[in-house]
Amino acid sequence: MGLRPILGHITCKLTLAVPKTTFIIAIDDAVIKYSVKKTYPKIEEDDFGIVDNYIEKIIQLPIYIPELSENDIINYLSLLVVQLYFDEKIVKELSEKLTEKNVFFSGVALNESNIKEYVPNIMREGVIKKGDYKEFIEIFRIISGVSKVISCDLKGNPRQAKRFLNTFIVRKKLGEIYYRGKENHLDYNILAELTALEYMDKSLFRELYKACMTKSNSEKVKELEILKEFVQNNEDFTEQFREWDKPKIKNWLKNSKIDVGGTELLRYFYLSRESLHINYSAVDELTLEERKAYNAIMQQDRPVIFKKLIDDLKEKADVNYNNVIDAIIESFRENYKIINKCLTIFITFEEKRSKIVDVILEMKLSDISASSLTMFNGMYKVDKLRFNRALDYFEEIGITKEQIAVITKEE
Repeated sequence: MGLRPILGHITCKLTLAVPKTTFIIAIDDAVIKYSVKKTYPKIEEDDFGIVDNYIEKIIQLPIYIPELSENDIINYLSLLVVQLYFDEKIVKELSEKLTEKNVFFSGVALNESNIKEYVPNIMREGVIKKGDYKEFIEIFRIISGVSKVISCDLKGNPRQAKRFLNTFIVRKKLGEIYYRGKENHLDYNILAELTALEYMDKSLFRELYKACMTKSNSEKVKELEILKEFVQNNEDFTEQFREWDKPKIKNWLKNSKIDVGGTELLRYFYLSRESLHINYSAVDELTLEERKAYNAIMQQDRPVIFKKLIDDLKEKADVNYNNVIDAIIESFRENYKIINKCLTIFITFEEKRSKIVDVILEMKLSDISASSLTMFNGMYKVDKLRFNRALDYFEEIGITKEQIAVITKEE
């Protein structure tokens, strides 16, 4: 054990060992665990509970603050809208009434009716600090509606909820500047929906943008119409749209009110153009926690360990596993030697299989090694239907019958 951790532990015991005294320490459990692992890198693979034991020696009674529920996030976003339009006195009055009526803990969503009931003077002239009551209600309804779609993606984090709302408000302001006049009026429901889609899955957000780019003035976005039909008719998604086949995206499609032409939609995308770099790097856009997860997987050579790291991605509250997986697949496109990691992803994440096959279809004959054939065989046995595209491609580029036999071997 290094000298610094020993001294730190001794100092902690000396400082906190005070009779009849209770110390309350507010810490982020994940940060402490990360710090211990950085100090003792050897325990990364098999920690034998060392990290938890280290924390238990200092914290005798852990009290974990739970994440906000989806309904809490919906109410929090609604209150943020109230805060945007009314002064502190009104917000405080409403909060006190909601607490008194036990609204927050009864699972009731904040709505127009209980706002008027609990704060009768809210419509009085001079109470609102910006805009007018009609504008407030419009934005309140929009955010209340879209929050039901995106709440699960905000992971119970108030900071992320506030960031989402701020993004929408900034784009709304830009829209008011860019598109003045009745003929240019924006539908803020559409703006909120697109902002929600971007927040849930930037890759699909860009796919929809690219679909809009090919449409004429009056032509509807056919791809979006097809996706909505899949959801409304409860049909299986075709291979072309496999990436959209996710519960949260289906929920977005089910509730979507977007019914305008591609050119019309481009006006809304223009307000979020900083996110529309088509040649973007998925790795560069990872958050700090996502990058840590990505690096841990990329640096790990033991198959059992990186399989566990990939399996654990969905359980990480502060990580959007979809972003990490897309970054690994993008890295595969640049370095075919990490195909073993993509095999694990292919097995674990069905929705990513087509994307991995798309990368395989870019490989040259010289890129295919003996180890690649073994990995291809693993993918083939998991999903023959999707991998058949790769088999057709291999024949086109001149792969031998013996190599095909290795790929399609059943035992």
